[in-house]
Amino acid sequence: MAQALLKNKMAAFVIPFAISGLTACGEAGEASPQTAPQATEVTDAASAQNEAAKRRAEDLSSSGEIEQLSWEYGPCTDAASLIPPPLEGWGLLNDTPLGEWPIGPDNARITYSFVDETLDPNSAEYGQSRQNVSIYISSDAAQVEGLQTFLSNPQLRDGMFEAGPFNYPVQKHAMGTLLGTFIVQVDGHGDDVGEYFETIIKCGIESGLIAEGIAPDSLTLR
Repeated sequence: MAQALLKNKMAAFVIPFAISGLTACGEAGEASPQTAPQATEVTDAASAQNEAAKRRAEDLSSSGEIEQLSWEYGPCTDAASLIPPPLEGWGLLNDTPLGEWPIGPDNARITYSFVDETLDPNSAEYGQSRQNVSIYISSDAAQVEGLQTFLSNPQLRDGMFEAGPFNYPVQKHAMGTLLGTFIVQVDGHGDDVGEYFETIIKCGIESGLIAEGIAPDSLTLR
């Protein structure tokens, strides 16, 4: 009975993802986006989204391209600043409607894409190389309180969390955790997805976003 109750409670705090407009990408035979040759420096994730949309508006023939953008990351003080820039070769699809990914101090969400530009754009392998990752940051009070309850209770924590990057507690079977009062969830496929999650946790720890119940001296980053 107790184990069943614990599982039900845990399930309530796994954040679902809906990656809009990405379900058909990567299918063989479909036109795949072309990656911009060089990353452009912007100020943050919100300005990156604006820049990608601006490029498409200026050149409609570029629709569907992956825009490589970058910015200085850290310190991480709110939801928006927790969003890291795309890794090398990754970027933002410029045909994503502006505002599709809300990015603000309390909540932020973004999706990055990757395709192997060393392959022939007309080959099936090119489309199959497509990878996507979605990053979700939330300060929803009810969900934060729920996760905080598990983290503050050692017995509940062991049932829902395990040691992750830098020994920071992360959710079992999901790339999710609580940094300070911000829920972090990373979802996607590809070799680099875990690196995004680790990058966010590292910035959160360095910026003092450590959830209650987690002893700072237990973290290997410090």
